[in-house]
Amino acid sequence: MEGGKALARQWSIRDFAGKDEGGVNFRSQLIELTDIDGDGLVDPVLVYRFFVLEGADSISTGDFTGRIKIITFHQGRKATIHAITGDLDGDRKTTANGNYFALPKSVRQHLVKKMSAMYSARQFGFDNSYDFAPRKEAAAR
Repeated sequence: MEGGKALARQWSIRDFAGKDEGGVNFRSQLIELTDIDGDGLVDPVLVYRFFVLEGADSISTGDFTGRIKIITFHQGRKATIHAITGDLDGDRKTTANGNYFALPKSVRQHLVKKMSAMYSARQFGFDNSYDFAPRKEAAAR
């Protein structure tokens, strides 16, 4: 809330499904609105998934197809984890933007535990070669 009791947008998400994707689905059961690090501020965590097209009228919802994004907002910064899955270990990749690595350790650990739990619950096939910890995104060229 800003002066005059008007709401002010703090952040937003702008994303698009790729040409081989059949849409996006926000995973409402995985969204969190809690204070993860105990600083007195809510650290929202949003999870959404992009599905792969399997033809003109169907999408693949299998654990090892598509990609997922996990976004958290912490003290004015948006941190994003990007994950691509596949049937083979070499097909899977989990990366994060620089803001993720600036998060407090407790928040990063919470997000890694979340990815591990999602993998165990067969909600998404994350790359677990580094105990679910994302790698740094490569610099854009």
